[in-house]
Amino acid sequence: MLLPLTVVLLQLLNLAVPYAWDVPQNAGTQSAKEEKKAAEILSALTEEERSLDPRTILLHQPDFAGDLGFFVNEGFGGYRGGEHYVRKGERYREESQYWTFVGEIGKATVRLYPGGRVYDGMVPSRISTVEGSLHYPQAFALNSAVTLSALGTVGVDGHKCLKVEVLQDGKAEKNYLYAALDLKNLIIARQSLGPRASMTEKLSNITLQVPDGLVDIPADFKPIDHVRWTKMESAKVMIVTSLYIVAVVLLNVLSHHRVSLRVAG
Repeated sequence: MLLPLTVVLLQLLNLAVPYAWDVPQNAGTQSAKEEKKAAEILSALTEEERSLDPRTILLHQPDFAGDLGFFVNEGFGGYRGGEHYVRKGERYREESQYWTFVGEIGKATVRLYPGGRVYDGMVPSRISTVEGSLHYPQAFALNSAVTLSALGTVGVDGHKCLKVEVLQDGKAEKNYLYAALDLKNLIIARQSLGPRASMTEKLSNITLQVPDGLVDIPADFKPIDHVRWTKMESAKVMIVTSLYIVAVVLLNVLSHHRVSLRVAG
């Protein structure tokens, strides 16, 4: 009965986060009153801001490192989490107190085990090139079925941000992205509103200076050995051998019947 009681308490406390920038860096430690904020007030776009193309902004995101916090509201309850995230080009690094991953977006991921100085290279891709997120907002711009519209500007954690509405044909879900104009238009927050659930993501403690080796496998790490299944060219020989055994058995059976018939005659 502990789990249903916890869900009820979460609902009563109204822990849903209304906007992306409400997700704290130390997600899960602040009270609902500290998290809940007034609705945002957008400022009209200036002539210079109107000239900014949202699709171009998404396709030319800068390298960065920062703390990424998120909250998912499922209506009856929700959950939150966070990690340190680094992106440099198409490569990235995800790190928490429990795990560390490095890899290339849309391709295989490597899990690092710093304690043993080893890594596991057989981990599925963790970041999609199709589903847009704060990890890879470029996916929104690469989708031809997506319409991007600049709505205005708003402050997020001291950064003046361009708010971009993301609508996709055939989907009821709406996404709102926040590009920090003082951080080379880096997307620092996302709000996703769906018919059954909503999600908010936000970056904090951001730096645009990313060392080269941070998203790579350290040179002194060794791969973990795995059992690998490979196609064997000798498979055909094994089939012939099996047929040979069957043929020998049949010949023995026929030979036995011939002997029996001769004795009976």
